This record gives sequence, structure tokens and C-alpha cells, in this order.
Amino acid sequence: MQENRAFLKKMAIFQDLADTELQSVAEMFQERQYKKNEIIFVEEDTGQYMYVVKEGRVKVSRSLPNGRETILTFHKEGEYFGEMSLIDGETAPANVTAVVATTILVIGRQDFSVLLANPKIQSMFLKV
Repeated sequence: MQENRAFLKKMAIFQDLADTELQSVAEMFQERQYKKNEIIFVEEDTGQYMYVVKEGRVKVSRSLPNGRETILTFHKEGEYFGEMSLIDGETAPANVTAVVATTILVIGRQDFSVLLANPKIQSMFLKV
């Protein structure tokens, strides 16, 4: 838990939090491990969580009607994704796959709502 708290403290969206606030935030996240090429989530699961790449790299892609894949972006350590679908409910679905062995911190919709209730965090999401 200490390690996750120290990691989150380095992120712009959490850096202005007091230690007690940061501890509460860190406790909301669950750590998950993924192997290279392991699917983190598929298009149908978009909008369930916010994800933070603690270690590794992930690929965000969409399936095309012809069965091919189009790569939208990559995320590396310290980057996060999934927050917009929790905020607006309209973000386009995507698949996310670990490009290398990856550690992800995950926060669910309910806990994310608690995060957004904190004015410091809310303003940081608006800045970034």
C-alpha cells in the first residue's frame, strides 16, 4: 500500500493531496498484474473502471467491421485511462491489451465518484 501511495503521489492529479487524503485514495485502488499480450478489457467493458499504468505499457485499440484492429494509442507508466467514460458515459468503446508484462492500478465507478467529490482532485482532472 505504501508503494502505491508513493507512486500515486508522483501523478499530477494526486500531487496536491495531503498524506491522509492520499492514503484514502491509495486504498481505493486495486493492483492487477497482466502478462504480455493479455487482454485488460474488451470494448463491452468500457466504462467500468479508471486504470493507472504502474509498470509496463498498454495498447488501446478498436475492432473494425472487417475484423482488423486499429490502434488508437499506447499508455505507459504514470498514465491513466478510462476516466472519461466514467465521467461522461460517452467515450467510445475500446480494447486494452498489455504490450509487455504490466501492473495496473484500478478504481471502480463508485470509488471514482468519491474521488471526484474531492475538490482538489476534481480541479486536477479539469486541468489535465
